[in-house]
Amino acid sequence: MTPLLEQNPDLWFIDETGVRLQTSLRKVVAPRGSKPVVRIRQSKKGIRLIGAYRKSGRFLLSIVPTVNQERIKEMLRRIKRLKGQGRFYVVWDGDGSHTAHSVARLAYKKGIHLIQQPPCTPEVQPVEEIWRRLKRFLANWLFTDIPHLIKVVQQFFATHKYHFTFEVANYFS
Repeated sequence: MTPLLEQNPDLWFIDETGVRLQTSLRKVVAPRGSKPVVRIRQSKKGIRLIGAYRKSGRFLLSIVPTVNQERIKEMLRRIKRLKGQGRFYVVWDGDGSHTAHSVARLAYKKGIHLIQQPPCTPEVQPVEEIWRRLKRFLANWLFTDIPHLIKVVQQFFATHKYHFTFEVANYFS
């Protein structure tokens, strides 16, 4: 993997996550001697996020109700439009939507080389770091509904200008 990282700037990492309306509790700051009170919401409703991270730091985001092979193909097409001519590489896990025959066929037609991570290895997926940062940001929020959740997620990425900097090579050493 390391020679591929060094030689190819057109290396993308794709991963998915889910966020819910349910409040995720973390530490809170309160005046000394007072008992902090945090209102929470219990809900199974939420959204799915598909993220594509380029070695250069650029991040593409799709907010979807569910992840399936059609949504994955949309993300691959989006990257291809951005890239233009030439091939690029995508590193991702073995999710069923990634291994679907129609996804492989699209990748072959578009000159996209798919690299599957070994099973159960989220530690080698740089997008996981972005998901951790997002979920830390969303902690202690009381979301009123799905549009509110989407707005806050978009706010997080807009604040970072859809760009995250960390050393991708560290994930493979």
